[in-house]
Amino acid sequence: MLNEMGGQADVENRTISHNEYLCYKAFEKAGVLSIKDDPEFREYLANKKFSWGNYSQQLMGVENKIIVVVTPDGDRLAKSSGITQREGILYLKDAVFRVDKVVKNEVRQIGVDDYRLIMASYSAQWVPEIKRAQEFAGAPVSERMKLIALLKFDPFKSAWITVTIDKAAQDSEFTTNNVARVLASHH
Repeated sequence: MLNEMGGQADVENRTISHNEYLCYKAFEKAGVLSIKDDPEFREYLANKKFSWGNYSQQLMGVENKIIVVVTPDGDRLAKSSGITQREGILYLKDAVFRVDKVVKNEVRQIGVDDYRLIMASYSAQWVPEIKRAQEFAGAPVSERMKLIALLKFDPFKSAWITVTIDKAAQDSEFTTNNVARVLASHH
């Protein structure tokens, strides 16, 4: 779903964490998804219909099973995103970003690798449903942002690859220190 709100669902095993479930609920409130409890698992939990499969999954930590359906608005957003969709995964474009000012563009050489430390301010024009979902999840977004990015040059691809990023609203402090942590680990 959204990396901004955290977590990586295990799509192959069709599992999500509690925090990811809360993210899904935020997208439901924003009208992108519809979520309902799996009726068979509900019956199992209510001791109405025993199933060895449900029993073993519960022993492995499964708390609930849900059915997630993309709403017409979610489908429209997916189609308008220009992102190739994959079965069982909903890819959405979250915003259009524009760099306003590059504050720092510093060369770093670590061993034989070339890096760039980039600091920039940028503007974000958020897709309304994404903005609402983030607000419902307690992670409001800003139109004026800043970032610190660490890029690494891949000479075999002749391309700069993003190693990690820290980002925040321009009027807020960074809440992560990913770039500093990666740079410190290389010294």
